Amino acid sequence: MRTDDFDIAGVTFASARAWLRGELPPCRRAADLDTSKCEVAFLNEIGNLASYRPACRAMMELYDRGATVAISHVVSPVFLKKYLRYGGIVSLTETIKWRGVTHQAARLIVPADGVRAWIEKVRVKTADAK
Repeated sequence: MRTDDFDIAGVTFASARAWLRGELPPCRRAADLDTSKCEVAFLNEIGNLASYRPACRAMMELYDRGATVAISHVVSPVFLKKYLRYGGIVSLTETIKWRGVTHQAARLIVPADGVRAWIEKVRVKTADAK
């Protein structure tokens, strides 16, 4: 199973806000939003569980560059549950086609407190894995 199956980028607050409000269409790639500043981590997709740890490392890099809030486009109930556990708030749901299959997707935001807690937990697990 691939371990690089994720699409994560740092985006501006303005583009994140517009996307969460539904003012922008579903993004096929994180780079479809404004990536000129790393203010918000856009977790567009994590394609499989094998990619979770590498995606977490990418998220830590974005956090260290200033992305203290995260937005996500979630189709997986596993990842939706995880984001909700960290205080995620669903802004809207929509039907999308992802990898040739129709899914119910949620656009959500994970506030700074939740992102910080997630990063702290991931840093410990990543340090233990070395």
